[in-house]
Amino acid sequence: MKSPEKVIPFEFIPDKEGRIITINSENYLLMNDAFYTFYERSIGEFSPFFLAIKNEKRVLGCKCTKCGIIRVPPFVTHCPFCDFAPTELIEVEQVGKMLSTPPITYFASALFLDKAPFGRGRVILNGANTALSAMLYTTTGILVPGLIQKGTEVKVIFRDRRIGEITDIFCVPTAELTPEQIAKKGLQES
Repeated sequence: MKSPEKVIPFEFIPDKEGRIITINSENYLLMNDAFYTFYERSIGEFSPFFLAIKNEKRVLGCKCTKCGIIRVPPFVTHCPFCDFAPTELIEVEQVGKMLSTPPITYFASALFLDKAPFGRGRVILNGANTALSAMLYTTTGILVPGLIQKGTEVKVIFRDRRIGEITDIFCVPTAELTPEQIAKKGLQES
């Protein structure tokens, strides 16, 4: 069984030693040290959205009971346009279109180093009125500019190992998938 990932991956933990740097002919010793700020946080009203991704391979939105607007992710429990009419959680489709052409990250920060290269964009899932922020990949190799553009149809893919974060899902162009893969709910990366 694979051991759980750590908050700080081992390869990012520096050795316990220092190095000497010279500034204006003066030597200075720089020592590696740590400042720990680990904490737990509640996902709060977003919990159903992330639990549905993690445990059920579903994407949820919230629908206003008065005007019918569907927001993905379900970031409000009451509609600000309808005098705070309540919203209800609903499952949304897992295919949609890119809201804009995404930027591509080849050289990521430490937080996303293991995920590069990737695109990052907003997808309006079919039936939704707002866009879901998602990472974008290709099944054909390295993501290059122009492969995914505004209006490109994409499919939500679920990672094999999901922990309850937005990076548990990503999107790929439907042009790279079979009709069976496009139609399948909860399509996993494997």
